[in-house]
Amino acid sequence: PSPSPTRPPLDRTRLAYAPSPPTKNRPKTRGRSRKDAQRAAAAALDRARSVFKRAGYTASGCDFSRLFPRGITLDADEFRSAVRRVLKVAPSTLSDADVRRVFRSVESEDAVALDALLAFVEA
Repeated sequence: PSPSPTRPPLDRTRLAYAPSPPTKNRPKTRGRSRKDAQRAAAAALDRARSVFKRAGYTASGCDFSRLFPRGITLDADEFRSAVRRVLKVAPSTLSDADVRRVFRSVESEDAVALDALLAFVEA
């Protein structure tokens, strides 16, 4: 078919997808405002705290010292593994992103000490 007389023919050289130009009003985080992102992060930490409290309960109450030896420090992978294996928290209950968020909030020098984890859970 011939192009319509009212519309010019389609120029296929200008159809490449390019990123839209930056604007002043565009949010910095995937469609959320900074406050919304901060609220979501705080809610994720509160959810993680409650999950850790539930998982840390033994017959004598919430006692992490029975689950982890004193003076232990964990790096990021060991911390995730401990959350999954020792505390028995499934990924459907607490995602890996939330576990990383908790690790970053209580870490010091790329490791988490048991005392810092206890302070996080009891806060």
